[in-house]
Amino acid sequence: MRKYYFFIASLFILVGGLVSISFLIIGSPASQRELAYDERRMANFSTIRSAISEYARVKNQLPRSLENLSLNTQYYISEDDLHDPVSKKLYEYTIAGEDSYSLCANFATNKATSTYYYTGGTQFRHTKGHSCMQVTLESYITEPWHATPTPTIRPLTTPKVSNQNALPPPSQRGN
Repeated sequence: MRKYYFFIASLFILVGGLVSISFLIIGSPASQRELAYDERRMANFSTIRSAISEYARVKNQLPRSLENLSLNTQYYISEDDLHDPVSKKLYEYTIAGEDSYSLCANFATNKATSTYYYTGGTQFRHTKGHSCMQVTLESYITEPWHATPTPTIRPLTTPKVSNQNALPPPSQRGN
């Protein structure tokens, strides 16, 4: 009977040790959930960034608020993309200049050493807690805003009339 108790105790110790090691390697379910929420926030930031760029390209200005993006289906953004997945609050959006803005959120994990890449080569790292991503629009979007139209002046020309089909003067007509 003693061997049986010893076997059961050894089995519990082994299973407990494996569970502990797995938590150390991959993290607890709560930390994995926090990581998934932060990845969702980053995906939302990427979607918002694309929608703001498209809005700016079409309207020649930054949107006054994030709600302006969801009012028009042209920008392919849903209400869920504009809100934090946990708190359900609208992400912070602040216009920093004519062609720059910041997006802020409260992150659950520290990814100061990891880098998220977006189209155009933009990088963003965040710390745990309140972090902001500073964005400046690409030049191909803002160049038309600053371009001064140059009027094209062309001389007025009158079209030349061909006299091949014209009738000859009455004195030269045979009738």
